[in-house]
Amino acid sequence: MLKRIRYGIQEKSSVPTKEEIDNEEVKILSNRLRANTPKETLTNILEWQDRNLKFWEERWFTSNSLRLISRLLFMCIILAFVTEVLSLTSITLIFVITIFLLLGASIPLIVNLVKKYKNVKRIIPEFRIGDTFKISLPVEKILKYRLSVCRDYAKLTSALLLNIYPNSELYSVSIPNIHVATAIKINNKMYMLDQKLPVLTLEKWVQIWKERLKKKKLKLDLIRIIKDMEGIKTKRAKYTESIGQINKIDTTKIVDELKRKLEIKEIDKGPNFKDYLEITIPLYAYLYEEDDITEFSIIESIKNRIEDELTGKIKEIYNLTINQKDKDLVLKIQLTGERNEA
Repeated sequence: MLKRIRYGIQEKSSVPTKEEIDNEEVKILSNRLRANTPKETLTNILEWQDRNLKFWEERWFTSNSLRLISRLLFMCIILAFVTEVLSLTSITLIFVITIFLLLGASIPLIVNLVKKYKNVKRIIPEFRIGDTFKISLPVEKILKYRLSVCRDYAKLTSALLLNIYPNSELYSVSIPNIHVATAIKINNKMYMLDQKLPVLTLEKWVQIWKERLKKKKLKLDLIRIIKDMEGIKTKRAKYTESIGQINKIDTTKIVDELKRKLEIKEIDKGPNFKDYLEITIPLYAYLYEEDDITEFSIIESIKNRIEDELTGKIKEIYNLTINQKDKDLVLKIQLTGERNEA
């Protein structure tokens, strides 16, 4: 029973409707992100989301907090009723006090949200504070607000992919009560699109979440999303876990591609140059695979990180190296502007 309820919530919150897939704004965005190859298209989708959508922390916190408070209130009411029937007056009093405390805890939360979102409404007049408490938002509001929690990202991603690859094998992948994202099967391999670059294989995505949650095993709910003439259908699927490993990376290949993308013209390193910047990118050595899609998205992600750090100094880069340090990649960047005069 609980499993059916969980699947129902997952379907409602992270699977788009036919109307959402056919939404004009979604179609326009899909065409803009569509590229010549899957590796470029999937990378474009995650890069657009990372640059344009902000994680809606208040909605995530509020919806989870109020859900917990409502459950506790329900339990208190039931227990209070039982104790009243059994004439346990003192215990009933304790439950009544608990109810008032829970209600008192929720009121400041709501008041704070109302004050904060007055500023948001100045920018987006159509914004509704009540949406903060909703489990699922339509893609139209996701695109308008530019605020999302994981289930919104998953719904929008699925809507985009079903426009670009209407015959694809698409899945909503959920870690029950924790997280949800979207997977697409390309050339018999499952790739995860989860808010930010890089695009990962399902196996690597699972390993990362196992590390985050400090778990040896991870339970997943997979729902196949199927679009046909009648609309959207869903079907439960199974996942068999495999073991991830740390790869020995050919960093030369990554460096060469980064230099090409950033248009770095390397010059001879003289004794009067010094390292300008060192950037550690956690877990990228672990995430890396000899896979066209993953490799392309990882390189694009590293390029974006360099551009974020150096902004207008990109053209001053004269040398770039990458070393593998256990699960991490370490970038060393040197600029012509760091020459020391003798």
